Amino acid sequence: MKVKYTVGLILLLLLSACSTESEQVVKDVTSKVEDQVSNVSDKDNEHVLAVKNGHFKAYVNQPIGETFSKFFSDNTWKYFKAQSGEDIVEFTGYMMYRDTKVKARLQFIVGKEDEFEASALSFNDVPQDELMKASVLKTVFEENEVDDGGNTEGNKAQAPKKSTAHKNDPSKEQPKAEDKKTTSRKDIFSTFDYDQKKKLNLFFSNLSEAYMGNFNINDYDKEILIDFAVKHNQINYGKRITTVENNQQFTDKLNSKYVVQTIKRFFDINVKPESTSTYPLVGSSYQWDTADGEQYMDFSQVENFYDNGNGTYTAKIQIYTSDFESQGDSILYEPKDQAWGNDVGFDTRGVAEAIVKKAKVGSKDTYQVIDYRVRY
Repeated sequence: MKVKYTVGLILLLLLSACSTESEQVVKDVTSKVEDQVSNVSDKDNEHVLAVKNGHFKAYVNQPIGETFSKFFSDNTWKYFKAQSGEDIVEFTGYMMYRDTKVKARLQFIVGKEDEFEASALSFNDVPQDELMKASVLKTVFEENEVDDGGNTEGNKAQAPKKSTAHKNDPSKEQPKAEDKKTTSRKDIFSTFDYDQKKKLNLFFSNLSEAYMGNFNINDYDKEILIDFAVKHNQINYGKRITTVENNQQFTDKLNSKYVVQTIKRFFDINVKPESTSTYPLVGSSYQWDTADGEQYMDFSQVENFYDNGNGTYTAKIQIYTSDFESQGDSILYEPKDQAWGNDVGFDTRGVAEAIVKKAKVGSKDTYQVIDYRVRY
């Protein structure tokens, strides 16, 4: 077959070039070739055509295939059946994100009568959260919206005005709450036993109690990670903190190796210690003025825990504030649907959404964070 012959020739050329190109380049190009082959072989697939010729309810006059072709470059479409038995149509295309060209991969779950919904999104094979997916789709369709004298379902009239300086880059605009869409990911939280739920609450409370900010594995502020790691050690590992006195001024110190270990444990990232605006690095230690402990502390309760089907999990989290004087910490992390009675009340502080992966740190099974978004 001509397609197989072409692919074989391309792969042969790639293999012969390994001596001068990096393995990552070969891997990327090979993946691109495989996507192009599937694009040819699946071009007449009924599920692929259903998605390409279909539309979202908010953009009834904008076929998905045509709109995507205007926004993305090197588009490909393919069909496969998931292990769960679901029919999946997968789109890939290149786009700009934070001034960098990335490969977007978006999957659609096709149901009965060719109904479908946008499911998992990744950039360069790194999963993105629901907020990012909503932002990308919003940007794709509103950048390509055409006013033909009558508005499309009122969409253009309702769309907010925005600068064209960052056209086609969804990182420049955050979606509103109503832009978020639900998917058919399986919520497995109800299948967890009491101890498993408590373990999840404890894990995410490590983030909320240290006021962890927004994070994505592809784009993060190192200062946020370092500040989180110092606070985490302040709260949980008092024995690591040493206090020194100089002219009746007390200073706390934390060896930077513990900061490095903490960041590696929670985010699987290796960082080089450096000063932040909150915690200066003096020699090998982070330092700060000694202060009394806080009277209030934030903690997390997981509401939903979705299996994304790709080795990652999405958690939806409620953040509360504890008043130690009246509540203590005995039930903060217990599953609230099982342990909290009517007489237990905590103030709601905010919400968060996280994408995590399973990991083993030492001999301990835990999770590591890929993406974390918090809103107070």
